[in-house]
Amino acid sequence: VKPNIKTQFDINFQKSIQTSIDIWEKALKEHKSNVEDTRINDKIAVGLHTNCAYAYMFTQNWIKSQEHINKANQLKVKYRWL
Repeated sequence: VKPNIKTQFDINFQKSIQTSIDIWEKALKEHKSNVEDTRINDKIAVGLHTNCAYAYMFTQNWIKSQEHINKANQLKVKYRWL
């Protein structure tokens, strides 16, 4: 039995989203707060947390998505970024 095209697309999409999440979360482990001259500073971390939040929405993992939204918002409030 051949898998239908939509099922195969969904499987490939989920794999690519998870790969992206893995890369972004690995980069977040390098985050150093209050240090401008680092690879992953606070501004970059906000973007990575936002990316993770959206990606987790696609996988319907609402808890992880909300965790990343909260972390991004904490950094934004800390520095008054809008």
